[in-house]
Amino acid sequence: MKFNVGLTPSAEDDLDYYQVRERRIILDMKTIDLSRGRHSLSKVLAAAKTETVLLHLSSGEEYLLEHADEFDREVAALGRSEKFTSFLEARAKETGRIPLREVRRRRGL
Repeated sequence: MKFNVGLTPSAEDDLDYYQVRERRIILDMKTIDLSRGRHSLSKVLAAAKTETVLLHLSSGEEYLLEHADEFDREVAALGRSEKFTSFLEARAKETGRIPLREVRRRRGL
């Protein structure tokens, strides 16, 4: 059995954007095999300032190295925050909505 699934124009645009972005990231990625030869940490970090760097280790593990901005650091910190995670879990369980009229009434507006 086959299903034909249609996307809204907005969803198609989003999908196109992410496919192009993913393809661009993969094409722009510099690969460094740390199991072959010596590599200067300063040169590896300099490369990561301008492009994503894929690091291959002799163990077979791979790591992505990218320049982090303030937003990236905030996302990482919030991801490790037990308090923030608990807050999100509690919000996800909320089922009811409060009409704007009720919010205004409660706030005395």
